Amino acid sequence: MAEHRIVALSIVFFILVCFSDAVFESLVFRERHFWDSLVLDVHGHAIFLRSLVTLSFLAFGLIVFRTVKRQKRAEQALADRSAKLAESNGLLQVEIQERRQLERDLRASEERYRTIADFTYDWESWIGPDGKFIWVSPSCLRVTGYAAEEFLEDSALFQRIIYQDDLELVLNHISRHLNVDQLNSHSLDFRIVRRDGEVRWINHVCQAVIGEGQRLLGRRASNRDITDRVNAQALLKASEDRFRYIYENSPALMHSTDETGIVRDVNQKWLEVLGYSREEVEGRSISSVMTTQSSNKAMSTDLPQFWRDGSARDVPYQYITKDGNILDVLLDSVVMEDPIWGRSSLSVVRDITLRKKAEEETKRTKALLDSIVQNLPTPVFLKDARDLKYILWNRASTEIYGYSGDELLGKTAHDFFPKEQADRFVEQDREALTSGKMLCVSEQLVDNRNKGTRIMHTKKLPILDEDGSSRYLLVISEDITERKEAEQALIRAREAAEQASRAKSEFLANMSHEIRTPINGIVGMTQLALNTQLTPEQVEYLEAVETSAEALLRLINDILDFSKMEAGKLELVAVDFSLRDSIAETMTTLAVQAHAKGLELLYQVAESIPDTLTGDPGRLRQILINLIANALKFTERGEVVVKVDPDSETKREIRLHFSVADTGIGIPAEKQQRIFNAFEQADGSTSRKYGGTGLGLAISSELVRMMDGSIWLESEPGRGSIFHFTSTFRVAKEPIHTPAPADVSALENLPVLVVDDNATNRRILENTLLQWQTKPTIVDGGEAALHAMKSAHEEGRPFKLVITDCMMPEMDGFELVRRINEHPSWATPTIIMLTSAGERGDAARCMKLGISAYLLKPIKQSDLFFTISRVLKEPQDHPAQPSLITRHSIRESTKRLHILLAEDNAVNQKLAVKMLERMGHTVSVSANGQEALDCLKIQKFDLVLMDVQMPIMDGLEATRIVREHEKTSNEHVPIVAMTAYAMKGDKEKCLDAGMDGYISKPINAQELFETLEDLFHNETPEKTVEPRSEPENSVVNRTQILDRVGGDETLLKEIVDLFIRDYPRLVSEIRTAIREGDALKLEKGAHALKGSVGNFTSDSPFETALQLEVMGRTRDLSQAQETMKDLEERIRHLVEQLLSMSQEMGL
Repeated sequence: MAEHRIVALSIVFFILVCFSDAVFESLVFRERHFWDSLVLDVHGHAIFLRSLVTLSFLAFGLIVFRTVKRQKRAEQALADRSAKLAESNGLLQVEIQERRQLERDLRASEERYRTIADFTYDWESWIGPDGKFIWVSPSCLRVTGYAAEEFLEDSALFQRIIYQDDLELVLNHISRHLNVDQLNSHSLDFRIVRRDGEVRWINHVCQAVIGEGQRLLGRRASNRDITDRVNAQALLKASEDRFRYIYENSPALMHSTDETGIVRDVNQKWLEVLGYSREEVEGRSISSVMTTQSSNKAMSTDLPQFWRDGSARDVPYQYITKDGNILDVLLDSVVMEDPIWGRSSLSVVRDITLRKKAEEETKRTKALLDSIVQNLPTPVFLKDARDLKYILWNRASTEIYGYSGDELLGKTAHDFFPKEQADRFVEQDREALTSGKMLCVSEQLVDNRNKGTRIMHTKKLPILDEDGSSRYLLVISEDITERKEAEQALIRAREAAEQASRAKSEFLANMSHEIRTPINGIVGMTQLALNTQLTPEQVEYLEAVETSAEALLRLINDILDFSKMEAGKLELVAVDFSLRDSIAETMTTLAVQAHAKGLELLYQVAESIPDTLTGDPGRLRQILINLIANALKFTERGEVVVKVDPDSETKREIRLHFSVADTGIGIPAEKQQRIFNAFEQADGSTSRKYGGTGLGLAISSELVRMMDGSIWLESEPGRGSIFHFTSTFRVAKEPIHTPAPADVSALENLPVLVVDDNATNRRILENTLLQWQTKPTIVDGGEAALHAMKSAHEEGRPFKLVITDCMMPEMDGFELVRRINEHPSWATPTIIMLTSAGERGDAARCMKLGISAYLLKPIKQSDLFFTISRVLKEPQDHPAQPSLITRHSIRESTKRLHILLAEDNAVNQKLAVKMLERMGHTVSVSANGQEALDCLKIQKFDLVLMDVQMPIMDGLEATRIVREHEKTSNEHVPIVAMTAYAMKGDKEKCLDAGMDGYISKPINAQELFETLEDLFHNETPEKTVEPRSEPENSVVNRTQILDRVGGDETLLKEIVDLFIRDYPRLVSEIRTAIREGDALKLEKGAHALKGSVGNFTSDSPFETALQLEVMGRTRDLSQAQETMKDLEERIRHLVEQLLSMSQEMGL
């Protein structure tokens, strides 16, 4: 039977295709199109059929007809067709009609598919068995930037647009699915590179098309741009990762539960705080970690309400940690719709355990404060800042004002007090609230409904809110009615007393000459009598008379001076003087007192003021000392600053404005005027705490008035005071001395860094350095200094000189220098350190750190200029041996030997230092052997004078250590012992320890000169003093003492004064040691006293002190009491003779 075929010619694709009947039916009903060229199976000589094809093509675009395969014999086929032609004619007509309908349907289906393919966003394509594109939809242009024709012409284009990193993946995927057995579609996501270079993600889906006999007809591919979806997925994943990270690393406790309260998840902080493992809580009810009360509340009430509302805030519970502790917590929860878990909750748990404890403590504290306020004896009440209504009223207020708290609370002053008083109260309240500061109302009249008018001292203090606005007004009152009445009575009594005092003062002033004359006669005649031959008893009596007379004279002088002032008979002298020298000397006098309290003592004299003036420098100094001493007395921390500025000036006169500012306790406004009255102080308790008679400011006020000036005060309690006064002086015609002008050219454009936390000192130094044409940079602390040095180094303009304060907060001067030394690349500058309070060991620290100068404030301009010039020049002159410049070395600029004195006795230190400095040597002092070793480690000395007996480490041990070190250093420093050779063998011990020589104590100037001459071959001229005969019983040899001090009577007076001040302490220490049976303390005390006494005598007091020292050393105190009595008696005689000697010599 012949096999029928259907032949179709498409006008759309110009391809003639032939299908079997079965395939045709399949195409019609499935609307599938295949574009493969198949064999046209028609009779080569069938012109009729060809004509039919042509007509059908022109008419319909598609002709469908049936053909049969060629038979072996063409004639037979033709005969068969002819025979059946008539029979089939009618059937053919019907079939043609059906085929035409099918053709129309097929064409319509093709048009629909083409329309969809042209307008779909996906990029569609057909690929032949050979891998070449047969058809590509136009949407490929939107996806790739390339037109469909480019893919049809170049099938390799598809592979080239695949992103390089994805190419291998794509090729491997395709190769796995080329097998015809792979009938299922396969999909892959990868990236392509568009024509414009943009990288896009596509989803590639490919389906193999299989024909009859499992023959691969081609592949259909669909490519969808999924870039937006990929990006969205990446963002979603990043968001999920961020949430998970935040969740797990949050400092807050977090957990999630389902609708029944079962824990689904907890974060790490939750586990850390509560102490459970994840396995112990996840999958269990959250109530398992709650107390019973919290669990019942949560499960029965809170949880159902939460699921209804969708959120909950600040829900209180109590959780139980694994170790059994109970935590008070607050829960903030929200409902979440989870795609995996469904509906769930997310809760943030805040641990408020400490807060609840603090709240409870606050409640207790509030109750305590309420109790304290109510029981205070002073009226205290509180007002609301908004409407000034009373909100607190203590019992004392009820007693003073006559109204109870129940009556006043919630009401204002206008509800109770007279309108005039209430208006005044409100005005004061508003003033305090507006200023934000405490308002003091000194004396205020207030009506009490029970006691009448009272005088009140009231303080009104605004209580500020967190934002700085006033919330409440605290009022504290004091009833001073009785006090004011007492003051009035006192004023009346004082006026009467002043009347009597003036009469007394006038009398004393008039009688001053008559009183002084006989007393001076007594003193003079007593001194003459003492120079005659007298018995010891007579000397004793006359010395007592002399001492008493001098004490009486000093007392009378003080009284007469004040009386003269009161009587108006005090006179001023007029002499030429240097203003700056006078002020500098005054400041130097008080510097020790300032430094002892750790205060900055500063002064500044305006450059425009001439230096030489005509006036009374003694009285000016008296005023300044009075004001500065008061400022130092009442200041515990901060500074005292003296300023001198021109007030007005004429050709002949200049009026100066002096000010003394402190940061002390301050003086209330109502008491500021009183302090200028005689015998008055700001507070009666002041004299008990700080001492003083109250005469100083009264005297200063009178002296200022006499200098044609005025004195006044600015002060605020708690912030300090500023005393001002003006004085008028004449301008001197000629200067007292004309110093050589300072050569500032060497300092011109010198970059200087100034470091000081004190703003006043910074300003003073800056002005001074600018006058010297330097380029100062001013900073207020160590960190700022380091930053400035770093910046200067980076900019190529390093500082050549650094002037730094020593005592600064956070980072002191020594630490700053150490930090600077850590940066050698900064071109380490020359450093000058200023200090307000030198400490023992500071010099050693300075030398160790490479500091060039260490000066005590306040410092004169001339001294500062000298120091800067010296330290900038010294590295060039002596690069290997830099020395530390101090205030002493400034005054002694030509030294020969650098000597280290190791001596613990203050008198001996003073004597030795003065002797050596007079010889032109530089002296450093250490108080014990350890300090001496520290100094020797960091600085070279030409000579060491070493006391043998010192605390911490004695001289022998220190010498041994030095000599041991010298064995490896190949250096040798001469060490001379200072010893009294009190015990047998002491001299040998000194030499055995390695000392080069010895000087007997007490030190004798001539012996010291000779010792130095022997060691260093110096020629020292001998000092001679005229001998003088001494009384036979005298233990003091004046000639020998003067020899010891090189004939320097001023030095002799200093060491005598120092001994008289110091010996009572030494005697007291010895007496205490004997009473307590402390042999070691006795030995040390007796040794110290012996050293001081030995400067004046080697007779009985020295020998008795030596006996006590030996008793202490041998631990035999059986005779110590008797010996001590003998010592005290001998010391008394020594002191009397020293005082007598001082008077005779006019010291």
